[in-house]
Amino acid sequence: MTINNQLSLKIILLGFLISVLVSVYNLKNYDNFFIVDGKESHHKMIKYDAFRYLSHGAEIKENLKDGKSFFESGREHFTKYLPPRLAAAYYYFFDYELFNNFVDKKVNLGIHFPYLFIQCAIYFISLYCLFIVLKKNFDEKVVFFIILFLSLEPTIFQYHATFWSESIFFFI
Repeated sequence: MTINNQLSLKIILLGFLISVLVSVYNLKNYDNFFIVDGKESHHKMIKYDAFRYLSHGAEIKENLKDGKSFFESGREHFTKYLPPRLAAAYYYFFDYELFNNFVDKKVNLGIHFPYLFIQCAIYFISLYCLFIVLKKNFDEKVVFFIILFLSLEPTIFQYHATFWSESIFFFI
């Protein structure tokens, strides 16, 4: 293996470690609620689109526990199909509950690190697979700069260190 290929692998690993650290930082500082008039309002990281697909995933998990089939579970889809299903798989396999109860819909804290870790891991595993394909078809220097960019580009980190639905589509 050449020096550029070895360096590319080290950069993928470094990018993964930085991504996990950014996820830890985000969770440490933002896995809590806004306080409005002395009362907890809504989660700082899980709101709007992310709240919609994560809560839909929590509903799918409840449907599965109640005996519905995978295809009967959930509600009608008006937007993306994949994020709620992935969230449901996460809650189902790890046996986590997004909400303390479905009436209040208050997001539980401290359960989100595995979700972000898996999101980061899948992205960087996909990047490794891309590296394997690219190194067969392109010059090492070109492959090195592609891997460097995709591993360390800061705006990509913001996606897999948070709960945006785009995170899922980046690793695909």
